[in-house]
Amino acid sequence: MEYLFLCAYGQRRSPTAVYVAQNIARRKGIKASMSSFGIKPFLDELEICSAPFFKDKLRKYLDVFSKIFVMEEYMARGIESFGIDMKKVHCLDIPDNYKRNEPALERILEEKLEELV
Repeated sequence: MEYLFLCAYGQRRSPTAVYVAQNIARRKGIKASMSSFGIKPFLDELEICSAPFFKDKLRKYLDVFSKIFVMEEYMARGIESFGIDMKKVHCLDIPDNYKRNEPALERILEEKLEELV
C-alpha cells in the first residue's frame, strides 16, 4: 500500500499523520509506504499556470498512491481536476490550527485513520 497525506504546506498535519498512520499500520501488521507534502503551492501554481503538462505530471504522481488523505475539503476539490480516481481520496476534515505532533492532533488522527489504514 502507498499512502499520501496532504496538508497546506507539508509541515504540521501531514507529517504528523504519517507518524500516526505508520504506528497504526505496524500495530495491524500492514506493510505500507507513506509520504506527505503540501498541496497549497501546487494549487496556487495551477491558478497561475494552466499548462496541461503540469496537471498531467501531478496526476501521474498522485496515481501511484493507493490512498490519498487530505486535511481539508478544498484540497480534495483541488486535486479532483487532475483526473484521478476520487474513490481513493479521503478528507479528514482537520483544520490548520495544530502544531506538528501536537497530542490533540495525534488523537484526532488516530481516531480518523484507525479504520482507513
